[in-house]
Amino acid sequence: MQYFLLLLFLFSQLHASQPSSFTTRPARIDDLDVLYELVCELAVFEGKERSALPVTKENLERYGFGSDPAYQVEFAENEMGIVGYALYSYVYSSHQGTPFIYIDDLYVRPAHRGKGIGTGLLNQLARYAKERGCCRMEWHAFDWNDKAISFYENLGGVLRKDLLLIRMEKEAYYKLAE
Repeated sequence: MQYFLLLLFLFSQLHASQPSSFTTRPARIDDLDVLYELVCELAVFEGKERSALPVTKENLERYGFGSDPAYQVEFAENEMGIVGYALYSYVYSSHQGTPFIYIDDLYVRPAHRGKGIGTGLLNQLARYAKERGCCRMEWHAFDWNDKAISFYENLGGVLRKDLLLIRMEKEAYYKLAE
């Protein structure tokens, strides 16, 4: 009986690590509820309190689905529904003279990780970048997220230690604007 359970466990592990069948597609306005849930899941994964998040469905709609979208979303979907997303925008590089894709979020629900979904989302964004003539794709990772860093490096991403992220929060830029 123990051997049967061990074989069953090993088979389930092997099956879990196999690439799953999924597709990617751009988000639509009727995906707003699931987008909000995924954004909140990622924030909680990153250590934030869900109840303290300032993001709202209304802001996601306003800034992503209005007449002048500030961001775009690509979803990964399988037989279970939407299981991951990439939230990105195009930014212009003055030195290169072309735009680049800045990825703000790349998230795959934990039960679906290790199945090629994150790679699939990045593959699709790379196709968009190529079609648009972008000079690069760029994103950030937390220094504590070793799995993500390793994943990105294995895909050819380069961890830039010569660049520091500078952030000015709302209170500071309101003061600067006065």
